[in-house]
Amino acid sequence: MSRLIKNLFALIPAFTYRRSHLAPPVQEPLLANNAADSTVILGAGIIGLSTAYSLSEMSKQTIYIVDPASKACVGASGQCEGAIGDFGVENELSPLNQLSYELYQQLAEQQSGKETFGYSGMDVHALSSHGFNSSDPHLPWPVQEPEDISNLPAWLKVPRGWVAGLIANQTHCARLDPPKFCRFLQKECESRGVRFLFNTTALSAATDASRRTLTGIKVLNKGSKKAMNIPCKNIVISAGSWSEKVFSTLFPSSRLRIPSTEQQPAQDWIRLKIKKPRRSEAGTKGSCQQIWLSADSEDLDIHMSSFLDGEFYAAGGFVDLSDIPDTPDKVTSPSHVTDIIEQNTREFLALGLGETVQAVGSGRALLPRLTTNLPIMAKAAWDDLFPSKTKLQEHSSPIAARPVGDDSDVAGGVFVSTGHYLDGFALGPASGKVVSELITGQSPSVDLSNFGFPKADEESGDSRDN
Repeated sequence: MSRLIKNLFALIPAFTYRRSHLAPPVQEPLLANNAADSTVILGAGIIGLSTAYSLSEMSKQTIYIVDPASKACVGASGQCEGAIGDFGVENELSPLNQLSYELYQQLAEQQSGKETFGYSGMDVHALSSHGFNSSDPHLPWPVQEPEDISNLPAWLKVPRGWVAGLIANQTHCARLDPPKFCRFLQKECESRGVRFLFNTTALSAATDASRRTLTGIKVLNKGSKKAMNIPCKNIVISAGSWSEKVFSTLFPSSRLRIPSTEQQPAQDWIRLKIKKPRRSEAGTKGSCQQIWLSADSEDLDIHMSSFLDGEFYAAGGFVDLSDIPDTPDKVTSPSHVTDIIEQNTREFLALGLGETVQAVGSGRALLPRLTTNLPIMAKAAWDDLFPSKTKLQEHSSPIAARPVGDDSDVAGGVFVSTGHYLDGFALGPASGKVVSELITGQSPSVDLSNFGFPKADEESGDSRDN
């Protein structure tokens, strides 16, 4: 839900909140020796984990997840607010968002979502110092109806003269605790035999040009400095803001490209805890609550929300980064920025007698944005990946008689799932499902015609609002 996840992220930097939340599993020896039975997923964020989860349901093949960080979901996937819903999307992403919301609901029902990963309905409110209008730049969606201050959560301190409005109720909106959900996905994947290789980067892809197939991928463990070859017939690139770099490293001669914006957007956030036992539920109705602030002061550009465990999340505005670190766990938030967010958040928390606020986490979430403002979820055509090899075959093999881009006889291939920008977490389950369907040769549950590799004249579109 494109605008719902504005400031709610979805998907890749340093995660400082409880850094032990996703401890890396023991890295087992590589056992697969049959490329026809293996898929390597590059990126251990919500998109990569969701792809492995769905693919392990659809196929018995061996699955690897490779990531340069020391654990899964150290980026935006583990740092986002975890808001999901079925409203606020009116563009090409709407069917995908609806599917993802349904998949989240199914998982919550099947896996005791409240206890397992903090699943709860969530009400979305607006609080304004000057009233509401449909073009308020501080609000991601318009207010649906005025709201009495008494309907707001008990933890919120409302300044005198401010007014409230309801944006969405928990019939259409929910939230999860992202670290807990990522941990759940990782454990589920491990239980199905998915192998994780952390502190590991991809170096090159091996192919059989005569058969137009992948045969493996060479990776390097940064700790041991040892390279290894993983036999595989499929490679999935789901590395968030690093996807363009990974793709060009593996396929330097490709005619395709992942058109990342020159500057990648990021958002700073904090997580707070009240230092004293208080309400057993975070909201006035036993659910989570989200508050968007609309103030005359540009310095008060934050929104905040509650978790079921009584903790609070707050995020500020966006910053654009020209240079990004080599790996997601090296992205950090300047302390003076999170200090401002924390100070502003404290002003709106209604503390009881003897209660104090403690910061338990902070960070900067880097959001993978493409120039088209839409994600790519597609299989790369062999002729576009290896135009030079295709050219050689024109003089030596009858295979070249096929139309360019016809991969009807190609087993496996290269799949890309990236550029989800504000919606990575919200669209994770659906993205994993449809890409897994592509890998296994099934018809995607959602029409993916809008999410292919862009043509040169399509790389500056603007399909989603900022």
